[in-house]
Amino acid sequence: MEKDRHKGIKYKKRQKRIRLAVRVLVLFVVCGALLALLRATAASERSTKITLYAKSGSILQGEELPALEAAVEVDGDPEHVLDKKTKYTVQDLAYQLALPSSYTLACDADVNTEGEYPISIALDDSVQKEIEEKWTGKVIIEIKPGTLEVKN
Repeated sequence: MEKDRHKGIKYKKRQKRIRLAVRVLVLFVVCGALLALLRATAASERSTKITLYAKSGSILQGEELPALEAAVEVDGDPEHVLDKKTKYTVQDLAYQLALPSSYTLACDADVNTEGEYPISIALDDSVQKEIEEKWTGKVIIEIKPGTLEVKN
């Protein structure tokens, strides 16, 4: 009888150790999952943004339509690597977007009529396609139109 009681106590102690080990293991798994979730959230919040915008300007009535210009701004880390294999960075993409062949500017302003006229900016089809295929989710690209003011 004493022997059976001793086996029962050993069995209970062993079961407690097993339950404790399982709890610790579950705790590690849950903590690991939370850490991965926090890292993913932090990575998505610190996304770098590239803004391509048409420069606004003004002219006096009767003057010729000025040459339209665009500019690029990077908000975030310009050295952030977008493609580890080629070491292509946000700055490289911004430089590519700044090339005049990457976009088209248009303004239908009447230089003889006072007012504000929108300057539209559109990415070249090949550049737009490349952005959609390669850089979606890795960098935010914003396109902003400008205005041309014709003054009296």
